[in-house]
Amino acid sequence: MGAAHNLQSCLVGRKNIILALAANIEFKAAENIFTLKPCRIKNVNAYAAEIINDYNIIIVRSEIGALGPWSSTLELYDAIYKFSPEYVIMAGIAFGLKDDKQSIGDILISTEIIDYETGKLSMGNFEQRGSTYVATRELILKAQQIKAKSHIGQIVSGSKIVDDVNFRENLIYRYPYAIGGEMEGRGLAASCIRHNISWILVKAVSDWGIYKRDDAQYDAALNSIQFCRELIKLL
Repeated sequence: MGAAHNLQSCLVGRKNIILALAANIEFKAAENIFTLKPCRIKNVNAYAAEIINDYNIIIVRSEIGALGPWSSTLELYDAIYKFSPEYVIMAGIAFGLKDDKQSIGDILISTEIIDYETGKLSMGNFEQRGSTYVATRELILKAQQIKAKSHIGQIVSGSKIVDDVNFRENLIYRYPYAIGGEMEGRGLAASCIRHNISWILVKAVSDWGIYKRDDAQYDAALNSIQFCRELIKLL
């Protein structure tokens, strides 16, 4: 990892793209693809990564989840304010919900992010009231051009590390069209919409939300970040 840069060094060039990551394994995968140079910026954990098509690729790393002082919501909100990116792309790992059609390592491309946490619980029944956030069409169309085993559709997002058969089946029942689930996407969407910034979530399947194992996470994270790098080349 290179020496730390100040804000001006991180902004060299005309345009910026934020590549958002959360889990440690996602950041380790990014270190294998890019030569990262930390940026000295208050309240933002950011790294200058690469210049592609005259875009500065800036990796912003949050904690896992969308809640908390260093979560994807607030980390990306501050990063967007500092870097004024044209796009924010979130990479990383997710659990698949269509294991009859998906394989470990497949790419999941969001058309929408659905907040599965927010709702009304009454007498054992849950009424969905969480927001649905629609990803930027331009980025969806570009992502579909990339040759890779990918799936496009709704992705559910919440605060839980899902490793439970009953909970997974409940998600499938509530969201029959969802292709996967993860923890940071609703924070990504909320921050980008607040700033009116184009965004998309592109993660790779590392498990099925049951019998969770860690051995596939690194390769899945690598697949996702490499896919996002190819997406940026099309912009």
